[in-house]
Amino acid sequence: MEDCEKTNEQLVEELDTLRQEVDRLKIQEVAYDAQTELLRTLVSMGEVPSPSLALRALAQQALRICNRLTGAEEGSLFFLDDDGLVSECVLARGATIKERKEELIGQVLEKGLAGWVNEKHQVGLITDTMRDERWLQLPNEPYTVRSALCIPILRGKRLLGLITLMHPQPGHFRYEAARLMQTTTTQIGLIVELLHRYTIAREEDQRPPNHEATPDTRQTDAPHPPPLHATRRRPTPTRTLPLRQASRTPA
Repeated sequence: MEDCEKTNEQLVEELDTLRQEVDRLKIQEVAYDAQTELLRTLVSMGEVPSPSLALRALAQQALRICNRLTGAEEGSLFFLDDDGLVSECVLARGATIKERKEELIGQVLEKGLAGWVNEKHQVGLITDTMRDERWLQLPNEPYTVRSALCIPILRGKRLLGLITLMHPQPGHFRYEAARLMQTTTTQIGLIVELLHRYTIAREEDQRPPNHEATPDTRQTDAPHPPPLHATRRRPTPTRTLPLRQASRTPA
């Protein structure tokens, strides 16, 4: 009886709430699949992968996943260490000599959209790069960028990395893509933290034993890095970060 007495406005509101919940569950499932794919990347490298090689493989695969999910045509990814320095990166322009790579990274993190996200720890959404001062047009870029989306990779308050996605058409990235990438990068951050813990455990395992240790205890007491065959975990709900869209018009 109560259902029959509901107004059209109430029914529309309930339908909209249901639609939002379905969208949220779809995003969570996509993020879960991305997490699984990244875990497989690490596991495929063997029981004891080199941490640097594993981080490189993780960066490449994470960027491929984000490009695929958003339809981005170009993208870059920076992983940061505890001091905020770039520990691994994949540039949109591909392989670059070391000196030039360091110069590009410095420019982007100082003046570009990635630098803004690095400072604010917020998603940076640019619908038109011609109308947003946060976009840095680098000289001799081998691609055209008219819309961009930069997402921080966070674990709590720690900034683990930055992903910048690009497209040659203005307005390609919207709020829905930003929401999807926020949830996905949460799972990327989880895998990065797993790799970080593995690296610490491996370094402890490789430390020379102290002078009191005997040959027998050196082998039995030394901690061993945990295997990367981690159980897949369902993504946990994430707090939506504020988005800043381009609203200014050219002077």
